[in-house]
Amino acid sequence: MPLSSSLSSPNRMGIERASGSLAKPAACVPALQVVPLNPRVEDPAAIYFPPCTRQCNYKQDYIQDECRCVCSNTDDEAKCKRFSHIKIWDSDKCECGCREIEPCSEGLYFDKNTCRCLPIKTQKQRYLLYMGSK
Repeated sequence: MPLSSSLSSPNRMGIERASGSLAKPAACVPALQVVPLNPRVEDPAAIYFPPCTRQCNYKQDYIQDECRCVCSNTDDEAKCKRFSHIKIWDSDKCECGCREIEPCSEGLYFDKNTCRCLPIKTQKQRYLLYMGSK
């Protein structure tokens, strides 16, 4: 039990002497916990609604009849699967990622679109590319 403060009193010679300590009260902190939706003892009079729930992310739709989340960005999934030799689809996050992320040497960065190391462009190179596209 953590101690929050001490009680003390001076003795006859004026020297402080500890006489006891006050305990710090425990904090009540909520914790996430998985609980069964249906009790173990079936009560025919009890009705549970909804019978199932899921926490879908903003890229997912909830299908109530199947009690599951599905990705709503199916075009991104199809595009990702066209490059399955270097990319992989994460159906939990509804995102496409690189199969392998390799470390890059100095002057290079890992590009998540091409899944490989590319040269870092200087401000001058970016300006020339911008001017060339006009």
